[in-house]
Formats: sequence, C-alpha cells, structure tokens
Amino acid sequence: MVRNCPRIAKMKVALTLAWFIAILISSNARADVLAKITIDMQGRPQISIVHDNPVLQQAGWKTYKVLINNPARKEGVLSLTSNNASPLFHKSRGELLALPELTISDQQLATSTIAMLPEPGLELTRPLTGQREEWRTLQLYTRRPGPLKVELQARLVATPGGVMRGSSVIIPFTTVPATRVEFAIKDELGRPAFAALTITDGVNRLVADPEANPLPQNYRHRYAMRRPWERIWVDGAYQTQASSEPHLTGIYPFPARRLPQLDPFPDLYFQAQVYRGDGEYLYLPPGRYRIDYRAGPETISKSRRIEIGEGPMQTINLNIESWVKMTDLGWYSGDLHVHATACKHFESPSQGVDPTILLRQAKGERLNVVSVLNWAPGWQSQKKHFGHNIQEGLSLLHNDVEVSNFPSNEMGHLGLWGLQVPDYPNTTSVADWPSWNNPILRWAREQRATTGYLHAGWGLKPLESTDSLPNQALAPMTGIGANEYVVAVTEELVDLLGVGDTPPVQELNLWYHALNSGYRTRIMGESDFPCIYHEKIGIARSYARLDKRMSFESYLEALRAGRSYVSDGKSHLIDIAVNGQLLGRGDSELRTEAGKKLTIKLRATAWLPRVPSRVDAFIAGSDAQRQPAWDIARARIPGTREVAVELVMNGHAVASRRMVADGAWNDLQFDVPIDRSSWLALRILPSSHSNPVFVLVDDKPIRASSDSANWLDRAVQHLWESKSHFIRRDELADARAAYEKARAQHQQRANEALVE
Repeated sequence: MVRNCPRIAKMKVALTLAWFIAILISSNARADVLAKITIDMQGRPQISIVHDNPVLQQAGWKTYKVLINNPARKEGVLSLTSNNASPLFHKSRGELLALPELTISDQQLATSTIAMLPEPGLELTRPLTGQREEWRTLQLYTRRPGPLKVELQARLVATPGGVMRGSSVIIPFTTVPATRVEFAIKDELGRPAFAALTITDGVNRLVADPEANPLPQNYRHRYAMRRPWERIWVDGAYQTQASSEPHLTGIYPFPARRLPQLDPFPDLYFQAQVYRGDGEYLYLPPGRYRIDYRAGPETISKSRRIEIGEGPMQTINLNIESWVKMTDLGWYSGDLHVHATACKHFESPSQGVDPTILLRQAKGERLNVVSVLNWAPGWQSQKKHFGHNIQEGLSLLHNDVEVSNFPSNEMGHLGLWGLQVPDYPNTTSVADWPSWNNPILRWAREQRATTGYLHAGWGLKPLESTDSLPNQALAPMTGIGANEYVVAVTEELVDLLGVGDTPPVQELNLWYHALNSGYRTRIMGESDFPCIYHEKIGIARSYARLDKRMSFESYLEALRAGRSYVSDGKSHLIDIAVNGQLLGRGDSELRTEAGKKLTIKLRATAWLPRVPSRVDAFIAGSDAQRQPAWDIARARIPGTREVAVELVMNGHAVASRRMVADGAWNDLQFDVPIDRSSWLALRILPSSHSNPVFVLVDDKPIRASSDSANWLDRAVQHLWESKSHFIRRDELADARAAYEKARAQHQQRANEALVE
C-alpha cells in the first residue's frame, strides 16, 4: 500500500530532481541562465539570450536554466525545441525502404549538432505552471568541436483556444574541447588487442526515479541502458522487466548521438559499449569515469575508475586477461546469424549499416567467424555485399542470406550460407519467393550451400508447461522458429539448427526428438543480433575444430560434420571421443555390438566468479523465458563454484560429473553400457552442448524412441492444420504431398523404434 502512495511517489520524484541538481553543482556543472522567455498579454512567447558567453562541452554535457516570465499567468503548453537537436536516425520499422516521413537528409545530419534534454523524467513540452515566474532546465550535449550556432524555439499553445504562437533565437556557443583519450589495450603477452569498453559517469540525466523505473521511454536512450536479463518472453513479445541491479547511467559517448556515418569509429546507439583497438581513441570531458571492459566471454570482465584531466590527450592502459583462449587449442568461434539491417538498426539516414562495422565487433568479442545475413528489410540495398568475405587477423566476416519476412515466413526462418546466387529462380522481389520452405532448401542444396533453421525454439514453448527433456508436450509453432523443420528433415534438407538465442528446452526438445528418430541435424550457436539480442554479437556461438586454415568454407564444413559445440563462451567441451572415435570424424559414427561398454572421454572447463554477482544471482533464479536463455549463471550448482558435466544418451542425462568452474581444464571419463543404437552428447546445461556421436549397435539404425517419432508426426499434422493457409494455392498440392510423405516416414520410424 505504502509503495503505491501517490504522495510518496511525488516526494521521491522531487528528491530525485533535487539530487540531480546537487550532482550537477557538485561536479562544477553550474546551471547557468541561458535564455529568458517572456509571455506577453496576447500569449506570445518572446525568447531572448541572457547569457553573455554560452559554452558547450565537446563530448559532454552542459546544463542551463531558462527563465519563463508569465506576468499575466497565461495558461497553455510550452515547448522548447531546436532543429539543431533533431534526431540523427530513425529505428527500423521493418520496411523494405524507409518511409518518406522518416527520411533524414544530409542537410539534416549537417545541422543536427546537439542533444537537448529536460530535467530527468520531464518533457521539453509540458504545461505552464500558472506562476508568474518559473524555470526550465536544458541539458545540452554535443560531439562537435568549434563554435556552434543553435536555434532555440519557444512555442506556446494557449488554453483555451489552442492558438499556437512562437519565437526563436540563434544562440552562438563556443565549445570547450574535450580530451582525446587514447587506449593502450594489450593482451596477456603484451600484444595489441581489441576490447568492448563501457564508460559511465554515474549521473542520471534521463529518468525521474532510477530505482522504480530505470529505463526511459525514448528508444534512442533506452536500448543502450537495457541489458539481456531485463527482457522476458511474454505473450509473443519481449517485455522489459527491470532487475534490482543498478543501472548503467551516464553512458559515454551519449548513445543517441552516435552515428557511424559521422563518427571516426562506428559506435552503435543501442549498445552501451564501444569497441576500440590498441591505439584507438574517443573524446571525454574532464571528470571521473568508470570503465568496464573485456574482450568477449573468454576473458575476465574488469572495471576501473579513471580521472580525465584537462589537456589535449591522455592515454589509458587496459590489460585484457583471458581465462581461456580457444584458438590456441585449434577451436574457432562463430556466430552465423547477425544482421546489418532492421530490428535495432536504423532505417534512415541509411538502410542499416555497412556490414564491415560488425567485423570490429567480432574482434572485440573474440569471434572468429561472423555471417551477416541479408533479409527482406534492406534486401536490395544490402545485396551488393552478398558473398563478400573480409578478414582481419583471426576475425572473418561473410555475407549470406536469411529467408525472413519472405512469403514462407510463418514456416520458419532459414539460414542459407555459401549460396552461389542470392535470388531464387524467376523472382524479381522477395514477394515472389515460395510460400513454404522445402523448395528453397532444395534450391540451396543444388548450389551446395549449407542450410539451417534459425532461432529454432521461437514459438515452440510447450502447450503444457514442462522443463523435462525430452518431453511429449506439443509445441504450438506460433512463432518463426524451426516449424517446417519437421517436414524438411525427412528429406535431409537441413544441416543446422540455430540455438542459444531462445529457451533451451524449446530448442533441445525438437532436436532430441529428431535425433531419437535417426535424423542427424547438427546444432550451431547464434545471437540473431540485433533482433533477439542487441547487446553484442556472439552471445551464443559455435566452437569448431578446423583441420585447415581458417576460412568460411572450412568453418561451414566443420559445423556440418558436427566437429563443434554450442556455448555461451563461458564453458567448453572439447576432444570428445567415444571408444577412441573423435567427435566430428568419420561422420561421428561408431559401430559396436550389444552388451559392449562405451568409454567417453573429454576435456572440459568453465568460468564462474567465486561468488555470484547480483546479476548472476538474478539470472540463475529467473524464469527460463527470461534472457539470456543460455548462460552459465544458470548452470551453477547452488552454494558452490561448480557446474555439472552431463552425458546425454538418447535425450536423457545418464551420468554426471561435477567440476569447479575456475578456468582449469578437467579430463573427464564416463563408462556406460549400450544395448541398442543410440546417440551421445555432452552438455553443461544451459551453457554448452556438444554435437552428437552416433553409436550403431549390430549395424541397426538409431530408432531410440517411438514417442519421439510420434511427436514429430503430431508436429507435422499440427503445423499443417494451423499454418497451411499461409501457403499459396498453386503451391498447396506439392506442399501437401511433402507433409504427407513426412508423416508417413515419422510413422514408419515410430513402428521401427523400441517402445518406451
């Protein structure tokens, strides 16, 4: 009752505003009077400059007051605006081209030189108080050096009557230069390195009550502040639910004024961090800051306080500490599902970003292989990058295709890697493509492309709540996950299932049923950046053992062969062998006789801090529908620094070994009997999962469960009943035949299987 008291809420807002002003004053950011607005008897606001020498701070904030004289106590809504503070970009709405009203011209980019904010939690447009004298606060930010002319407009919509009157004034600002902060970033051996840097000053400038409602409404401000664990899958859409963790406040450079086209380094507005390499720089005003930095999940996150003094240049030394380095062991990481258009990317002034920007992000996250998937939004503008391969050091970027927002959208999204041509035959636009997926997969196969279903678990939350694996609960298939996979798998059209970005039970249940029925699709890790995850690429990734020099083709070959595992990068399962048969060699297949014993060996490591952070504890105790779906914090055995390495046989954990997650490598062994053809895999759930080894007993195929084959059969039937109306009439006969053939095959395998 007390928490919802309006009076207490108002007191909290007032205290927050008072605290905000006190912080500004204590940091020598005196709120000077910049301008005066006088409202005459007719309700006309006349604005004039008051300050003798108005200044801005390059790369930082300057706070001013505006005095409002209203001797007649006129009523109405007063707006303070500036064309020089217009947005630099508009977020994508998923259009093929930017809407005309959202198009930002080069002229607008040239003249939009500042950000202008009101007091935290208030608006630049709000009613007059009715007092003869009142004040408004303006927080001004610019990244531009040199003198700037800023037009400030005052507009009053009078009440009653609704008549709008206004005036404006040009304010000549001088800009105080910021300090060029250069970063000397080195790895453990003193070699130049790349890193993700999150820089904050702790000053809340955006919301009235950071504790009760920490995220602002404006997406240009909100996205960079929002972390993965604040999103939960509710009713088909991610909804923000803030945790108790103190928020990122006072992010530098200010996210809303980041634009790759204008900046020396291409920082993205929806990320808190920026990526910098050794010798690179950014600008900061004098003051105290916190830097959080790391170079991906194979390194230990660090924080330090810095003080930037006045002067042209200052160097900050940052040392990256790795707890593991997988490339030294011949294992290379990849995220084959990232985008350069739509979702959090902007639609204007350009349709997304140049894909090469994501190569910098890959270097900062120690990702070796990144595939940028072109899809319907921006299909034509981004097609010029198709097939391009760019490599810098141990990071490689390739441009490929996602069949998403195409006519077959409701059947699930496809990843197509290594196509020779990007356009389906006899099409002039994406609207002409097939309305179901099997024809597209067959066409890709003809080009020797690698195929996959992406974000496999999206829309597969069981109709009956369960966390067991495997489970028999029917999936609704309401989303854009691996829906039609249950049809395509019977024609061996699918190489990979994308996992790691949706809840693991939903992903793995589908996969386990397919493996139990004798199908051999492999899994890969993905982020779907910046759609499902926008914080960073590679939040889920694949690690593959390469036999050849790293290339896009050799990486795809390793994934198809199953010489790989999925991980959040915080645990690793390598050198898996069953009776000496290495995972990913010889089709990952081992032949034996009934009654024989299997010896499974592997090396495993993981990293957890000794004591869970507040964030880790929050993630560990949160619903499985909350992001991040895969995270080692969920795998911690309560009260310890340990995790469990499980041996999975036919979808069930049949043995387990505990190990300390301190970054040390552990040689593990499991010994199990086998009496029927089965598949085996290792996992640290939900942090990492290997691909399977297939063990054929007495030369019989794997038919581990009639229940699994029956589940696939029911899934095909449900998919046809719920989504066949999305298939075009002229394609319906072929689709029906494929669905019926798939059901017949699943039923046959159910009959061949041992009944559980």
